[in-house]
Amino acid sequence: MMANATAAPVDLGSPSTGFITLSAALVFLMMPGLGLFYSGLSRYNNALSLIMLCMMAMAVVTLQFFLFGFSLAFSETGGPFIGDFYNGALNTLGSHALVNTAPQIPSIAFMLYQMQFATIAAALIFGSVPERTRFLPAMVFVFIWTTLVYDIVAYWSWADHGWIRNFACIPMLRGDSSVTPCLEGGYDYAGGGPVHVRSVCVCSSVRTIQASLLY
Repeated sequence: MMANATAAPVDLGSPSTGFITLSAALVFLMMPGLGLFYSGLSRYNNALSLIMLCMMAMAVVTLQFFLFGFSLAFSETGGPFIGDFYNGALNTLGSHALVNTAPQIPSIAFMLYQMQFATIAAALIFGSVPERTRFLPAMVFVFIWTTLVYDIVAYWSWADHGWIRNFACIPMLRGDSSVTPCLEGGYDYAGGGPVHVRSVCVCSSVRTIQASLLY
């Protein structure tokens, strides 16, 4: 049987907790930095709108991650392809650790850290369509993309039942969350798959669609 996710208390004053909190703060600062970077590459009359796009994307993804995004991406009771809603609205998260995902830090600190990566992944999209994006459609797109693409791919790579992380024992899982995962497979330490590769793919797709409509 899978270990109980609430059975791993951690030292709240440990260096690991401090490091993950500092790392979350640094990624948080990347959002306004990315907005300033995009605005610096655009015409002066669009500079403010690009900063606003990045900050609004952060707000939308933060709400999505709080409500159900984290649960879809890191639930320890999901199947091989997607998580469930067990941790929706941060249900059950607290000072205990997620045993097979982040065993040495509080689950709430891990959620905060991963949320920053979800926000920056969404904001990276706007680099492909500067000065060609309206606010409301962009925010709707960010919400849908984070739910249907980012959360699912992040689950594959990082969650304890994800099929990429358990590539050697996929048949054993068979969608049964009660089976203990073998954790013998790929593990994306730097986030290149869920963050950068997915952002590049959607950037290319959006830019191709826009070019076909314009020309």
